Amino acid sequence: MKNLKINNDNFYRSFNVCKSKDLKEIKELIDLEYARGNIVWTHPLYQTWSNLHEKLKHVSSFNRLKNKIIKLAKGINKDLKLTTCWCNLSVEDNYYVFHQHKTKLTCVFYLHSKEESYGLRLEKHNIILPAIENSVLVFDGSMSHSIEHMPNKVFDSIDSHRYSVVFDFI
Repeated sequence: MKNLKINNDNFYRSFNVCKSKDLKEIKELIDLEYARGNIVWTHPLYQTWSNLHEKLKHVSSFNRLKNKIIKLAKGINKDLKLTTCWCNLSVEDNYYVFHQHKTKLTCVFYLHSKEESYGLRLEKHNIILPAIENSVLVFDGSMSHSIEHMPNKVFDSIDSHRYSVVFDFI
């Protein structure tokens, strides 16, 4: 895992987290969640419920991902416990606002991302950390952040949509 320090804030990134077969299976399972309407309508479209780690606990590919994320988080702080997990689907003209999580550590896994420039925007630093497919970005979730907006001009097919799976730890 690589450590990136921006001013006094630490960010960690790990690459090639999953095998391509697992990526495909996890994406198909999440697409099913969306197709079934398992979406939190009070949050920005399209976000699944925050119990994805429980809902998909019977799926070996998702468990491999979850266990790798837990191992990375515990490498930073062994006392951390996974509390919530959900997927954000970024589509053309989604609108996200800056927000914070009430957690010690947030891990964003980029399941599917063809446009790296539509990554994680940090309010304090006024920068965007790229959304690199099959990587996880780890940071203090209490830091104000947002998903960078994806305008229509880069949208050319459903393959342009970005899937990020978020794991929060306390």
